[in-house]
Amino acid sequence: MGEYLERVEEAQPVLNMGFMVGHTAAETRGDGSGLGRWDRVGRPDHRHGCAPADVDHGGRARLRVIAERNHFDGNGDPVPSAASSVEELVALATVAGELPGTALEFIPGHADILTRMSLAAGRPINWNVFLPNAATATEKLAWSDEGARRGARILALTYPGLAKTLVNFRYSAPFALLPGWDKFMVMPVEEKIARLSNPEERARMGALAEQARGGPLDRFSRWEDLVVVDPRSPHSMRIEDRRIGDVAAESGMEAWDLVCDIAIADRLMTSFRPQPGDDTPEDWEARIATWNDPRVVLGGSDAGAHLTTLATWDGPLSFCHSTAPIRRCPWSKRYAG
Repeated sequence: MGEYLERVEEAQPVLNMGFMVGHTAAETRGDGSGLGRWDRVGRPDHRHGCAPADVDHGGRARLRVIAERNHFDGNGDPVPSAASSVEELVALATVAGELPGTALEFIPGHADILTRMSLAAGRPINWNVFLPNAATATEKLAWSDEGARRGARILALTYPGLAKTLVNFRYSAPFALLPGWDKFMVMPVEEKIARLSNPEERARMGALAEQARGGPLDRFSRWEDLVVVDPRSPHSMRIEDRRIGDVAAESGMEAWDLVCDIAIADRLMTSFRPQPGDDTPEDWEARIATWNDPRVVLGGSDAGAHLTTLATWDGPLSFCHSTAPIRRCPWSKRYAG
């Protein structure tokens, strides 16, 4: 990556470009080999070994750590940081702090660990991603206040709009968080198809998902409201951009059965778009109020990454579109997309 960044500097692009080095990338050696989890950091005989070089990448990159259990790498394995202890993550932050020009990002957020990592590195740390609504904005921004009282600087990275999520049965963080679905979502494709094809197993999974109704994952378990996106089989292509509930009613099927049949026919490749949440006037008031808050950084576009699961590449456009109708665009806030 150091060579790539040198080419960027030579080109002197108009855009202000910043890069995050993922924990998995730092953990895995260039030849693809590596330890199954982060064991170099936090051990006296390895902390000053290859970890600083892996994190550094020429001294111009930042370190991004994902500690959620439902994040997987390109091989379908859990990311190394998901298996790391807090002590290991703090030691990793210490290594990053030994290098010039580094910063930290953490997924998800929690006040204590964010504070400890910021203090260990002597760097600000942002947590990804802050999606404020009327109920959560004040509570989660309090993490920055708690960290500041201990000498840390914690920033909330927020996407300035409604994040448009896509889900599918091959890989989907929201599906992995549904009650009882975590083990299913890490199974091989053929085993997933076999389970979805079994009537009893299908009914069991549908019942488990219904337990999420009324909670934070409500919209991911309302099969009737999902919209078919990027279908692969001829049958699914005929219902692209249509709501599952409407198609199910026309076919005399249950919405959950239709979702399973589509997924099986397309070998789990078809994605579905849930209805966006947090779209009330009160949610928008709370959201816009955070955009000039010094504890918040606007961004979260991920430079167009995650196109199969998340549409946040339009961050700057979403920012302008969201604020134009009410003429309250806080231009004083720098956008860090």
